[in-house]
Amino acid sequence: MRNFLTPAMLASARRAQESIMTATGVIRAPGDGWRHNPDTGRDEPVRGDTIYEGPMRVQQQTGAATVDAAGELVTRPAYACAIPWHVTTLRPGHTVEVTDSDDPDTPTRLVVDDVERNHMALTARHFTAHTVEALHVSKSQHH
Repeated sequence: MRNFLTPAMLASARRAQESIMTATGVIRAPGDGWRHNPDTGRDEPVRGDTIYEGPMRVQQQTGAATVDAAGELVTRPAYACAIPWHVTTLRPGHTVEVTDSDDPDTPTRLVVDDVERNHMALTARHFTAHTVEALHVSKSQHH
């Protein structure tokens, strides 16, 4: 006997997923180059095209990745994220700006690491991301 998911059941499951997306944000493709911002006096990356704006879920994963950043071993928190399933243009390297969240510890800037392309994930587009500015030097690994 096979289990079938009817269109009504799938629509209900997608609404349920979106109901737990308590943050909102904007996801952009990478921009092309840098531009000087006269207001801050700094060079800043050019913003790319917006590929999604709306509800999302951003949750810190347990543990953190250890990466080599200019010869230093640092830990980088990883985040499990989700947006509505119909957003198919999400790619690694896209930037996420969280504009509102009910969790004050949610970071405001992330970079997409990996996007789940499993066709069984029909209710949300899941992806992992890391923070842009939050790298912490691991004292136990530091020389």
